[in-house]
Amino acid sequence: GLLAVAAIPPLAGLTGDAFHSPAVFTAGFRTTMLAAAAMMAAAAVTTFLTIRQNVLATAPAPHPSCPVEAPQLGER
Repeated sequence: GLLAVAAIPPLAGLTGDAFHSPAVFTAGFRTTMLAAAAMMAAAAVTTFLTIRQNVLATAPAPHPSCPVEAPQLGER
């Protein structure tokens, strides 16, 4: 996220002066958006290839407890 906001626009020609020239701004904006889309696609592929299981689904559910002397919920 930080790369897309801080580094890519100046590298694509989007600086403070580009705002005053519509042609320069349009070209820099297009290049920046394409670079951001490519980074998002690379992140999606990396996520798809590296995350193999749903860690939230496999985590055991914590048992509710009571801080005072009493039997656990569900026990009778």
